[in-house]
Amino acid sequence: MIRRSTVRLVFWTSASVSITFVFFYLLFFLDPDNAFDGKLSYPIGLALLFGFLVFFFLKIGVTTEDCFIDRMTTHRNRILNSNHPERDFVSKQINDRVIAKLAINTEKIMRKTLKDREPRSMTITLDKVCFMIHTIKSSSAEKGQRIFQVKWGGYVKAMNEFMDSKDVTSSTAEVFCHITFGQFEGEAWINVSLVPLNSSRFKEVPIVAIDLIADSEI
Repeated sequence: MIRRSTVRLVFWTSASVSITFVFFYLLFFLDPDNAFDGKLSYPIGLALLFGFLVFFFLKIGVTTEDCFIDRMTTHRNRILNSNHPERDFVSKQINDRVIAKLAINTEKIMRKTLKDREPRSMTITLDKVCFMIHTIKSSSAEKGQRIFQVKWGGYVKAMNEFMDSKDVTSSTAEVFCHITFGQFEGEAWINVSLVPLNSSRFKEVPIVAIDLIADSEI
């Protein structure tokens, strides 16, 4: 699957090259006899090209979608490389296509969270997993932990509240996956919890985002 950021990169790079070409073309069209005799023609054209490239690269930057995919893939791969009894389930149910789909939806709500600092969530069931994603404006899990304490009285209480929500209780999925995605000032992180919903999967060995649990909750 081609990322939207890659499409934007190709588009803006092509646009900057085209604009520079138009510059040289107009220069030649307006004064064909002296267009390339002037000492400043080439430096100006190259500076223009470089300026457009820098501007558009900065404009594109690293998107929220990219950050989510990278962090979520890394987290998923840690589970796959472990001895967890449900790693085959994770491999099938949280594959690259699923992560890419979650990333597109997450970017939409993170955009609003970064504007007003309000945590937001979305719930979506994909096959055997009910995903709930919370976006928070935070540069680290430690700061995210404090947000859960202030907003919900702690991560454990928050998880109980989330699992009792209508979107989750009405899901026919086997597993509940809670994803906390934090982003702020170029920093991004993810924590994931996987617990049983309508099956015994992850009952014996649940995966819990311990970085978000305060000492007072243990």
